[in-house]
Amino acid sequence: MTALTARGAAVAWTDYLWFSSLDFAGVWRTLVFTRIFLVIIATVIAFLVIYVNLRLADRLSPRRAIFALGQSDELIARFQGWAEIYGGRILLAAAGVFGVLIGLTAGNAWERALLFLNRSDFGTTDPVFGKDIGFFVFNVPFYRDLFAWGFQLLIWTTLLVAVLHYLNGGIQIQQNVQRVSSAVKLHLSILFAGLAIFKAIGYWLDRYELLYSTRGAAFGATYTDIVAQRPALQLLVGISLVAAILMLVNIRFRGWTLPRVAGGLWLVTSVIVGGIIPAAVQRLSVEPNEILRE
Repeated sequence: MTALTARGAAVAWTDYLWFSSLDFAGVWRTLVFTRIFLVIIATVIAFLVIYVNLRLADRLSPRRAIFALGQSDELIARFQGWAEIYGGRILLAAAGVFGVLIGLTAGNAWERALLFLNRSDFGTTDPVFGKDIGFFVFNVPFYRDLFAWGFQLLIWTTLLVAVLHYLNGGIQIQQNVQRVSSAVKLHLSILFAGLAIFKAIGYWLDRYELLYSTRGAAFGATYTDIVAQRPALQLLVGISLVAAILMLVNIRFRGWTLPRVAGGLWLVTSVIVGGIIPAAVQRLSVEPNEILRE
Protein backbone atom coordinates (compact mmCIF):
# COMPACT_ATOMS: atom_id res chain seq x y z
CA MET A 1 0.00 0.00 0.00
CA THR A 2 2.84 2.36 0.88
CA ALA A 3 4.60 1.55 -2.40
CA LEU A 4 1.45 2.31 -4.38
CA THR A 5 0.98 5.61 -2.55
CA ALA A 6 4.60 6.60 -3.14
CA ARG A 7 4.36 5.68 -6.80
CA GLY A 8 1.16 7.72 -7.23
CA ALA A 9 2.78 10.73 -5.56
CA ALA A 10 5.84 10.38 -7.79
CA VAL A 11 3.69 10.22 -10.93
CA ALA A 12 1.67 13.27 -9.82
CA TRP A 13 4.85 15.26 -9.08
CA THR A 14 6.37 14.29 -12.43
CA ASP A 15 3.19 15.39 -14.22
CA TYR A 16 3.26 18.69 -12.36
CA LEU A 17 6.88 19.33 -13.37
CA TRP A 18 6.07 18.53 -17.00
CA PHE A 19 3.01 20.81 -17.07
CA SER A 20 4.99 23.56 -15.31
CA SER A 21 7.77 23.37 -17.88
CA LEU A 22 5.14 24.17 -20.53
CA ASP A 23 3.59 26.97 -18.44
CA PHE A 24 0.43 24.90 -17.98
CA ALA A 25 0.57 24.42 -14.21
CA GLY A 26 -2.97 25.81 -14.00
CA VAL A 27 -4.20 23.02 -16.26
CA TRP A 28 -2.56 20.43 -14.01
CA ARG A 29 -4.22 21.93 -10.94
CA THR A 30 -7.61 21.92 -12.68
CA LEU A 31 -7.27 18.22 -13.53
CA VAL A 32 -6.10 17.23 -10.05
CA PHE A 33 -8.59 19.31 -8.10
CA THR A 34 -11.46 18.18 -10.32
CA ARG A 35 -10.67 14.56 -9.45
CA ILE A 36 -10.35 15.36 -5.75
CA PHE A 37 -13.58 17.35 -5.73
CA LEU A 38 -15.51 14.58 -7.49
CA VAL A 39 -14.18 11.93 -5.10
CA ILE A 40 -15.00 14.00 -2.01
CA ILE A 41 -18.53 14.84 -3.15
CA ALA A 42 -19.22 11.26 -4.26
CA THR A 43 -17.82 9.82 -1.03
CA VAL A 44 -19.98 12.09 1.13
CA ILE A 45 -23.11 11.26 -0.86
CA ALA A 46 -22.38 7.51 -0.85
CA PHE A 47 -21.65 7.53 2.88
CA LEU A 48 -24.87 9.38 3.70
CA VAL A 49 -27.05 7.17 1.47
CA ILE A 50 -25.58 3.95 2.87
CA TYR A 51 -25.51 5.08 6.48
CA VAL A 52 -29.09 6.41 6.48
CA ASN A 53 -30.36 3.16 4.96
CA LEU A 54 -28.36 1.02 7.39
CA ARG A 55 -29.65 3.02 10.36
CA LEU A 56 -33.18 2.68 9.01
CA ALA A 57 -32.69 -1.06 8.53
CA ASP A 58 -31.38 -1.36 12.08
CA ARG A 59 -34.48 0.35 13.43
CA LEU A 60 -36.87 -1.68 11.28
CA SER A 61 -35.35 -5.11 11.79
CA PRO A 62 -36.95 -7.02 14.67
CA ARG A 63 -33.74 -7.91 16.50
CA ARG A 64 -34.64 -10.27 19.38
CA ALA A 65 -38.35 -9.88 18.67
CA ILE A 66 -40.25 -11.34 15.72
CA PHE A 67 -38.28 -14.32 14.48
CA ALA A 68 -36.73 -16.85 16.84
CA LEU A 69 -33.20 -17.93 16.02
CA GLY A 70 -32.57 -21.57 15.19
CA GLN A 71 -29.68 -23.64 16.50
CA SER A 72 -27.82 -23.23 13.19
CA ASP A 73 -27.96 -19.43 13.29
CA GLU A 74 -24.79 -19.00 15.31
CA LEU A 75 -23.53 -16.21 13.03
CA ILE A 76 -26.72 -14.21 13.52
CA ALA A 77 -26.61 -14.68 17.27
CA ARG A 78 -22.97 -13.60 17.41
CA PHE A 79 -23.63 -10.52 15.26
CA GLN A 80 -26.57 -9.48 17.41
CA GLY A 81 -24.34 -9.80 20.46
CA TRP A 82 -21.79 -7.48 18.85
CA ALA A 83 -24.55 -5.12 17.71
CA GLU A 84 -25.76 -4.67 21.27
CA ILE A 85 -22.34 -3.28 22.18
CA TYR A 86 -20.90 -1.80 18.97
CA GLY A 87 -24.02 -1.37 16.82
CA GLY A 88 -23.54 2.30 15.90
CA ARG A 89 -19.82 1.92 15.24
CA ILE A 90 -20.37 -1.12 13.03
CA LEU A 91 -22.81 0.80 10.85
CA LEU A 92 -20.50 3.83 10.69
CA ALA A 93 -17.55 1.64 9.70
CA ALA A 94 -19.51 -0.20 7.01
CA ALA A 95 -20.88 3.04 5.55
CA GLY A 96 -17.44 4.64 5.71
CA VAL A 97 -15.61 1.79 3.97
CA PHE A 98 -18.14 1.34 1.18
CA GLY A 99 -18.65 5.09 0.88
CA VAL A 100 -14.94 5.60 0.22
CA LEU A 101 -14.72 2.67 -2.20
CA ILE A 102 -17.71 3.87 -4.20
CA GLY A 103 -16.62 7.49 -3.99
CA LEU A 104 -13.18 6.73 -5.42
CA THR A 105 -14.75 5.44 -8.63
CA ALA A 106 -16.16 8.92 -9.32
CA GLY A 107 -12.63 10.24 -9.94
CA ASN A 108 -12.59 8.42 -13.28
CA ALA A 109 -15.29 10.78 -14.59
CA TRP A 110 -13.12 13.91 -14.34
CA GLU A 111 -12.73 14.34 -18.11
CA ARG A 112 -16.45 13.98 -18.90
CA ALA A 113 -17.26 16.29 -15.98
CA LEU A 114 -14.96 19.03 -17.29
CA LEU A 115 -16.34 18.66 -20.80
CA PHE A 116 -19.88 18.89 -19.44
CA LEU A 117 -19.11 21.99 -17.35
CA ASN A 118 -17.52 23.69 -20.36
CA ARG A 119 -20.03 22.45 -22.94
CA SER A 120 -21.23 24.51 -25.90
CA ASP A 121 -23.56 24.04 -28.85
CA PHE A 122 -22.30 22.96 -32.25
CA GLY A 123 -25.06 24.76 -34.11
CA THR A 124 -26.07 21.56 -35.91
CA THR A 125 -29.09 19.41 -35.00
CA ASP A 126 -29.13 15.64 -35.36
CA PRO A 127 -31.96 14.24 -37.53
CA VAL A 128 -33.01 11.46 -35.14
CA PHE A 129 -33.68 13.20 -31.82
CA GLY A 130 -33.64 16.83 -32.93
CA LYS A 131 -30.95 17.80 -30.43
CA ASP A 132 -27.78 19.82 -30.93
CA ILE A 133 -24.71 17.68 -31.62
CA GLY A 134 -23.09 19.14 -28.51
CA PHE A 135 -25.65 17.29 -26.39
CA PHE A 136 -24.24 13.94 -27.57
CA VAL A 137 -20.61 15.03 -27.25
CA PHE A 138 -20.77 16.69 -23.82
CA ASN A 139 -24.01 15.78 -22.03
CA VAL A 140 -24.67 12.12 -22.80
CA PRO A 141 -21.23 10.80 -21.69
CA PHE A 142 -21.50 12.70 -18.40
CA TYR A 143 -25.07 11.52 -17.82
CA ARG A 144 -23.83 7.99 -18.46
CA ASP A 145 -21.20 8.36 -15.73
CA LEU A 146 -23.78 9.75 -13.32
CA PHE A 147 -26.15 6.88 -14.07
CA ALA A 148 -23.45 4.20 -13.70
CA TRP A 149 -22.25 5.64 -10.40
CA GLY A 150 -25.76 6.06 -8.96
CA PHE A 151 -26.81 2.57 -10.04
CA GLN A 152 -23.69 1.11 -8.45
CA LEU A 153 -24.41 2.97 -5.21
CA LEU A 154 -28.00 1.77 -5.10
CA ILE A 155 -27.01 -1.86 -5.75
CA TRP A 156 -24.45 -1.85 -2.93
CA THR A 157 -26.91 -0.10 -0.62
CA THR A 158 -29.57 -2.72 -1.34
CA LEU A 159 -27.14 -5.59 -0.75
CA LEU A 160 -25.86 -4.14 2.53
CA VAL A 161 -29.40 -3.44 3.74
CA ALA A 162 -30.51 -6.99 2.88
CA VAL A 163 -27.51 -8.45 4.74
CA LEU A 164 -28.22 -6.31 7.80
CA HIS A 165 -31.89 -7.27 7.80
CA TYR A 166 -30.84 -10.92 7.65
CA LEU A 167 -28.34 -10.58 10.48
CA ASN A 168 -30.89 -8.70 12.58
CA GLY A 169 -33.49 -11.39 12.02
CA GLY A 170 -35.83 -9.42 9.76
CA ILE A 171 -35.22 -11.97 7.01
CA GLN A 172 -35.31 -15.60 8.07
CA ILE A 173 -34.47 -18.41 5.69
CA GLN A 174 -35.29 -21.89 6.89
CA GLN A 175 -35.94 -25.18 5.14
CA ASN A 176 -38.29 -24.36 2.27
CA VAL A 177 -39.53 -21.30 4.18
CA GLN A 178 -38.61 -17.66 3.74
CA ARG A 179 -40.08 -15.14 6.16
CA VAL A 180 -39.76 -11.38 5.86
CA SER A 181 -41.24 -8.91 8.32
CA SER A 182 -43.60 -6.26 6.93
CA ALA A 183 -41.26 -3.37 7.78
CA VAL A 184 -38.33 -5.09 6.08
CA LYS A 185 -40.47 -5.81 3.04
CA LEU A 186 -41.39 -2.11 2.84
CA HIS A 187 -37.74 -1.05 2.97
CA LEU A 188 -36.53 -3.58 0.39
CA SER A 189 -39.47 -2.92 -1.94
CA ILE A 190 -38.63 0.79 -2.05
CA LEU A 191 -34.99 0.02 -2.84
CA PHE A 192 -35.99 -2.48 -5.56
CA ALA A 193 -38.33 0.13 -7.04
CA GLY A 194 -35.41 2.56 -7.08
CA LEU A 195 -33.32 0.04 -8.99
CA ALA A 196 -36.12 -0.39 -11.54
CA ILE A 197 -36.35 3.40 -11.98
CA PHE A 198 -32.60 3.60 -12.48
CA LYS A 199 -32.88 0.84 -15.08
CA ALA A 200 -35.48 2.92 -16.93
CA ILE A 201 -33.06 5.87 -16.91
CA GLY A 202 -30.36 3.61 -18.33
CA TYR A 203 -32.60 2.51 -21.20
CA TRP A 204 -33.52 6.15 -21.85
CA LEU A 205 -29.83 7.04 -22.19
CA ASP A 206 -29.28 3.99 -24.40
CA ARG A 207 -31.58 5.62 -26.95
CA TYR A 208 -29.16 8.49 -27.41
CA GLU A 209 -26.20 6.15 -27.73
CA LEU A 210 -27.76 4.67 -30.86
CA LEU A 211 -26.03 7.53 -32.69
CA TYR A 212 -22.74 5.83 -31.76
CA SER A 213 -23.92 2.45 -33.08
CA THR A 214 -21.42 0.28 -34.97
CA ARG A 215 -24.10 -2.08 -36.25
CA GLY A 216 -24.28 -2.47 -40.01
CA ALA A 217 -22.24 -0.95 -42.81
CA ALA A 218 -21.92 2.58 -41.42
CA PHE A 219 -21.10 4.19 -38.08
CA GLY A 220 -24.12 5.74 -36.40
CA ALA A 221 -27.82 5.02 -36.16
CA THR A 222 -28.70 2.47 -38.84
CA TYR A 223 -32.04 1.20 -40.17
CA THR A 224 -32.27 -1.51 -37.49
CA ASP A 225 -31.40 0.95 -34.72
CA ILE A 226 -34.15 3.35 -35.75
CA VAL A 227 -36.86 0.88 -36.76
CA ALA A 228 -36.33 -1.87 -34.14
CA GLN A 229 -33.83 -0.97 -31.42
CA ARG A 230 -35.17 2.49 -30.54
CA PRO A 231 -38.81 1.33 -30.07
CA ALA A 232 -37.50 -1.64 -28.06
CA LEU A 233 -35.63 0.68 -25.69
CA GLN A 234 -38.70 2.88 -25.31
CA LEU A 235 -40.76 -0.19 -24.45
CA LEU A 236 -38.14 -1.29 -21.91
CA VAL A 237 -38.33 2.15 -20.28
CA GLY A 238 -42.05 1.61 -19.82
CA ILE A 239 -41.61 -1.96 -18.56
CA SER A 240 -39.05 -0.80 -16.00
CA LEU A 241 -41.37 1.91 -14.71
CA VAL A 242 -44.22 -0.60 -14.48
CA ALA A 243 -41.88 -2.92 -12.54
CA ALA A 244 -41.12 -0.08 -10.11
CA ILE A 245 -44.84 0.52 -9.57
CA LEU A 246 -45.46 -3.20 -8.98
CA MET A 247 -42.65 -3.23 -6.40
CA LEU A 248 -44.44 -0.50 -4.46
CA VAL A 249 -47.92 -1.97 -4.90
CA ASN A 250 -46.61 -5.31 -3.63
CA ILE A 251 -46.07 -3.74 -0.21
CA ARG A 252 -49.80 -4.15 0.43
CA PHE A 253 -49.82 -7.85 -0.52
CA ARG A 254 -48.35 -10.96 1.01
CA GLY A 255 -45.42 -12.66 -0.69
CA TRP A 256 -43.37 -11.52 -3.66
CA THR A 257 -45.62 -12.55 -6.55
CA LEU A 258 -45.84 -9.10 -8.18
CA PRO A 259 -42.04 -8.53 -8.16
CA ARG A 260 -41.57 -11.96 -9.74
CA VAL A 261 -44.10 -11.07 -12.43
CA ALA A 262 -42.35 -7.75 -13.02
CA GLY A 263 -38.94 -9.42 -13.23
CA GLY A 264 -40.21 -12.08 -15.63
CA LEU A 265 -41.91 -9.50 -17.82
CA TRP A 266 -38.75 -7.40 -17.94
CA LEU A 267 -36.57 -10.43 -18.74
CA VAL A 268 -38.81 -11.67 -21.57
CA THR A 269 -39.14 -8.19 -23.05
CA SER A 270 -35.40 -7.46 -22.91
CA VAL A 271 -34.52 -10.78 -24.57
CA ILE A 272 -37.21 -10.87 -27.26
CA VAL A 273 -37.90 -7.21 -28.02
CA GLY A 274 -34.48 -5.84 -27.11
CA GLY A 275 -32.37 -8.62 -28.60
CA ILE A 276 -34.04 -11.17 -30.87
CA ILE A 277 -36.28 -8.82 -32.89
CA PRO A 278 -33.54 -6.26 -33.76
CA ALA A 279 -31.20 -9.11 -34.72
CA ALA A 280 -33.92 -10.63 -36.93
CA VAL A 281 -34.61 -7.28 -38.61
CA GLN A 282 -30.91 -6.82 -39.30
CA ARG A 283 -30.50 -10.32 -40.69
CA LEU A 284 -33.74 -10.73 -42.65
CA SER A 285 -34.62 -7.20 -43.73
CA VAL A 286 -31.38 -5.19 -43.86
CA GLU A 287 -28.56 -7.50 -44.89
CA PRO A 288 -30.25 -8.77 -48.12
CA ASN A 289 -30.48 -5.16 -49.36
CA GLU A 290 -28.27 -3.19 -46.97
CA ILE A 291 -27.32 -0.24 -49.18
CA LEU A 292 -30.95 0.56 -50.01
CA ARG A 293 -32.10 0.20 -46.40
CA GLU A 294 -29.38 2.45 -44.99
